[in-house]
Amino acid sequence: MQERTILRRLLPIIPTVALLFAASMHAQTGSPPFVNPGEIPSHDGKLQAVMIVSDTDRVVPNVGKVHLRFFQGWDAKGWDGKQPAAKVPANAAVFSPGPTLRAKVGDKIEIMFLNTTDDANFPNTAAAEKCDQAFGTKKDANGNLVNVQIYPLADQYPNCFHASSTANLHFHGTHTTPDALGDNVLIEVMPVKDTTPQKWNAVFKKIFAMPAIPTKWEELPAEYRDEQERLLKAKGQQYWDVNAKQIALGQFPQYIAGAFPNTFILPNCATQDGCQYKALQSPGTHWYHAHKHGSTALHSLNGLAGAFIIEGAYDDFLKTFYHFGATYAPDFEKVIVFQQINPEQNLHRNIINFGAGKAGSATGPGPGQVLVNGLLAPTLTMRPGSVQLWRILNATPGSAFNGGGGGIISPSFFQTDGFTFEQTAKDGVQFSQKNFADQPFLSKQFPNGYNQPAGLMVAGGNRVDVLVKAPAAKGTYAFLSQGAKVLWVKVDGDANDMPLPDPKKASDWPVIPWYLTNLQQPPAADRPLPLSGPYPHYVSFGWDAESNRAVAAAPALPGGKGTAGFPPKWTIDDHQFAEFGPLIDQCMPLNGLQDWVLENHTTVMHSFHIHINPFQIVSVETPVQTTDAQGVPTVTYKTYTPAGDPIWQDVVSLPAGLAVPLTGSPTLTQGFAPGRVTIRHQFVDFTGTFVLHCHILGHEDRGMMQLVRIVPLDRYPTDCQAAIPHHH
Repeated sequence: MQERTILRRLLPIIPTVALLFAASMHAQTGSPPFVNPGEIPSHDGKLQAVMIVSDTDRVVPNVGKVHLRFFQGWDAKGWDGKQPAAKVPANAAVFSPGPTLRAKVGDKIEIMFLNTTDDANFPNTAAAEKCDQAFGTKKDANGNLVNVQIYPLADQYPNCFHASSTANLHFHGTHTTPDALGDNVLIEVMPVKDTTPQKWNAVFKKIFAMPAIPTKWEELPAEYRDEQERLLKAKGQQYWDVNAKQIALGQFPQYIAGAFPNTFILPNCATQDGCQYKALQSPGTHWYHAHKHGSTALHSLNGLAGAFIIEGAYDDFLKTFYHFGATYAPDFEKVIVFQQINPEQNLHRNIINFGAGKAGSATGPGPGQVLVNGLLAPTLTMRPGSVQLWRILNATPGSAFNGGGGGIISPSFFQTDGFTFEQTAKDGVQFSQKNFADQPFLSKQFPNGYNQPAGLMVAGGNRVDVLVKAPAAKGTYAFLSQGAKVLWVKVDGDANDMPLPDPKKASDWPVIPWYLTNLQQPPAADRPLPLSGPYPHYVSFGWDAESNRAVAAAPALPGGKGTAGFPPKWTIDDHQFAEFGPLIDQCMPLNGLQDWVLENHTTVMHSFHIHINPFQIVSVETPVQTTDAQGVPTVTYKTYTPAGDPIWQDVVSLPAGLAVPLTGSPTLTQGFAPGRVTIRHQFVDFTGTFVLHCHILGHEDRGMMQLVRIVPLDRYPTDCQAAIPHHH
């Protein structure tokens, strides 16, 4: 790779905390009891649910009553159109994650997704194709406070905060189609505040009952298509004009008004012989969240996320090992969703350098605090010697730099004295027998990508499944992440000594299924475009500070505090998302098997995530500053390669890069040593267009995203740049 321009100073980064907000403050007293989120299960091979994003006042611990968008839903078994008395979560007045969705491999997913947000409650967020605006005050030459616009400044559409009343659903961790009614994050479901499930029930029931899931707009019932056209034209003719052009090109349209039918099948086969799929849906802990570019960080900070548990042979083994029968014992499985909540509309910078105990810090009220299932440091109960399965999901925006680093769950959480931990899965994919025996994260083999002590770390978007065995001694134990108490465990009651699987005993852990066996080194024929370019394929995460010098004299921050430094623009392969117009950045043939080298050309960590297919980690190269034999500062690499099986993930932390000192001068630089992660992945079963991005969501919103397309081999590369979706 060519040397990159050196940033001679660490520029401010985009955090995922925002302006101070006015709210009635109250402290959460004591530690509330831990409870799993409410749940919507599948029945008879189908998960049928109504999921609504709406807005209301909700009570947030240590903050008080604030106005948030939120997810609610209910089991819609049979689509009889009857809304049960109890929604999930039951109490919309108190903050909690969205309901846990629970399905099985092979199930069909049928979700009526409604957006009933009242965008009149969010006046500074643009409806479409315009950046949000944020206003504050500064002191003029006479010391008087005057109003100023403090955002968007240098940010430009679409890589700015915008359209936060628009939403959709991303089913993070699913192996399914990225187009049409599947895991399609390129659609925008615009709000229709007075829509109801009853209005759409008949036509959605018709859609879900079709013999084949529709893949084209024309295959949907006419009554749905006609009503969408009517509603969108009422919002603005321009929305339907975009749709009409896309439909004419054979695309699925981008804009949807109020109601969208998400439906797809979780691939499964009884055996490999005769299976129509090359890969199946991995059973494990997955999740869903809103994925509207320009508002992913804000939607996360409003809590628009929930767990998506997909059961399969992995669960069958655990149930058999613990003699549970068909379902987990009531006190065995704990779903732990970490979130940070902030009601502000504009997430453009840290406004004030908060002190300890003030709003925005890791230990005090406000967006810096980490909630567990909507609760602040709840208490989970275990009997002495008992074992529980903790399904842990980091649904925060992922920034390690806001409020002391609340966007990651640090290794200290899994090093609590007295407890024994065995990791069984990462990002919804079970460990192989070799990895279960080696425990590469808990044993501190795998580097975590942050400037953190070694060990198991959960970054934004990551999930881990961990078997936890309580100590024999009764007592209340604090689980800490970066010094903050995020969970208490009370060990009490009669002893219930339960075994843990023996990592050294092969029969104590299942063999990895055929579709998760190790990928082999790719053949040269699978090289991505450009075919004449370097191989493996490089994907470079970077920043562009030069374009922000124009705002160096920007107004002082609200209240006259702080300085006006503006964060850099975030890039992949030296450009922002859609910076040069519609472009498929990464195009691969169906079944293509490829190695990618992900390089971090910044001095801060980034998290790589790609939709639809998980990948295996080939190596992690972390630059380390050291000195040579003559005492001259230099940079070398500390390289990790799996001793056994590569680990499957769908979010991986890229180590920060380091400036390489000029020989003999520790204060000057001559080059840059990027952090590197090499991954191997195969693009099987599904063609279509989706995205990769940084899962520090403020980075994604401000440009660190690319379009990805899989095309049939006989159409590669002809169709790579054909009919590119409108940016969103």
